[in-house]
Amino acid sequence: MKRLTTLIFHFYRPLFFINLVFSFCAIFDLIKFGLRAMPIVIIIKLFGYLVCISYQYFFSAKSYFYYRNAGLSARLMYTYIFILDILLFILLSTIILIPFYALTHLKG
Repeated sequence: MKRLTTLIFHFYRPLFFINLVFSFCAIFDLIKFGLRAMPIVIIIKLFGYLVCISYQYFFSAKSYFYYRNAGLSARLMYTYIFILDILLFILLSTIILIPFYALTHLKG
């Protein structure tokens, strides 16, 4: 399991900043428009995943053999990092939105 987490973070490292930018754009839309912007947020995140796959395929396609030799396919690695990114997005949006909504709806 330790090797799997190391491989996942090694695969996710070049994509982290790109996913973080799209996550903050989605959180900004949630703050600005509220929960009715959820379809836009989903489109932003899907577009971010498309950009990440394109970036990884264009710049790092030759490193896929490293993960295949470790017994993991590139498709499985993308699944792992997208699950990790969704969990990170939920955590970030919770940390940012709860105080924001608490301050805006605070009476008194």
